[in-house]
Amino acid sequence: MLRCLVLWTIGLMAGLALGQTNSAPDLTRQPNVVVVIQVQPDGLHPISWTFDKRIPHKTVRERIEQFAQWSGRTVAYVEVADDSLKRDAKPNELFTVASFASGGLVDLKEGTLNLTPIARTFADLPVVHVYVLLPRQIEYAGYFQYANPHLQMWTRAEPAMWRSVIFIHSPDPAALEIPLKRPKPQPQAETPPAPTRPPTGWLISLILLAAILSGAGIFWFTTKFLKRQTDAPTVQPETDL
Repeated sequence: MLRCLVLWTIGLMAGLALGQTNSAPDLTRQPNVVVVIQVQPDGLHPISWTFDKRIPHKTVRERIEQFAQWSGRTVAYVEVADDSLKRDAKPNELFTVASFASGGLVDLKEGTLNLTPIARTFADLPVVHVYVLLPRQIEYAGYFQYANPHLQMWTRAEPAMWRSVIFIHSPDPAALEIPLKRPKPQPQAETPPAPTRPPTGWLISLILLAAILSGAGIFWFTTKFLKRQTDAPTVQPETDL
């Protein structure tokens, strides 16, 4: 069964490379571990880890225990073995495959994948590939691309499978965290319409008209006043005879 998982995982890796786009990560970097999660309708997750080389089995089992702590879930049916793509493989041609059952990483209702426990479990490995096999078509609600100073993550969501690539830059597990859901776009607030202003030409005309009328009024008042002064009778002062 482990050999089938290995061959199937290599096929998935080739498929991801063929589907690479300009915004995808550099897939020429060989993954240090490939994680395959097969999600069951009841929530059970059969999980396999395929390393790029042979790892001491005790170390792998300790890493599985760390994963259980980071994920907050129990693990069961643990199996660790070495495999190779060659019939008579040399020791340096072997790689280690681990399989076990767990849960809680994928929420089918919410459409989310919890990559944080996986990133923290493999904090000492630079490149991690994750494949999630879904029991039915699920709309992915997580981040398609996420980055911070400690890691980079890309996810490609297909109807029956989600594929993620994680580049880890920090060996500190506590610093590695990937949000579950991408934020929903907020509706833009409606801006109140600006008050209508009269055209500039009309405004200038109104100012000129007001000035003309004001000047004409002053001229009329002054003329009227002077005329009254002129029409007033002249009183001669009395002289003594």
